[in-house]
Amino acid sequence: MKKFVIKILISLLVTGVLFFLFAWGMGVFKQDSTSESLKILSNSAFVIGALMTAVGLLVVMSGQGAYDSISYSVQKALSILPYVNKSMPKTLYDYKKEKQEKQATNKGSGVGFVLIVGIIWIAVAVVFMLIY
Repeated sequence: MKKFVIKILISLLVTGVLFFLFAWGMGVFKQDSTSESLKILSNSAFVIGALMTAVGLLVVMSGQGAYDSISYSVQKALSILPYVNKSMPKTLYDYKKEKQEKQATNKGSGVGFVLIVGIIWIAVAVVFMLIY
C-alpha cells in the first residue's frame, strides 16, 4: 500500500509540473482578471486529467486482455520475418494462457495508479471551474 501511495505522489508531482507548463503556455500569468486565470487553470487541469485517465483506462483494459488478439496477431506477423528470433505460441488460446500465467507471477507491477491520478486532476479541474 505504501508503494502505491508513493507512486501516486510521484505521478502527481510529475503531472503537476506538466500542469504548470501547460497553464504557463496558455498564458495564465498574463491575464488581468482572476476569472480568466481560473478558466485557464481549469482547462489545463482537465487536459492533464483527461490524458492521464485515458492512458489509465487503456492500461486497465489491456491488463484485462482486451487487446490480446491484436497483440498476438502483430507479434505473429512479425515473427515470420527473417531477423526476428521470437517463438510464438501456435494458437491465440495458448498465447492468452501464457500471458495470464506471466501476470499471475507478476501481480505487484500494476499501473492502475495512472487512472487514479487522472481522476484527481479532473476533480481539480472541476474545483477550478466551480470557483470561477
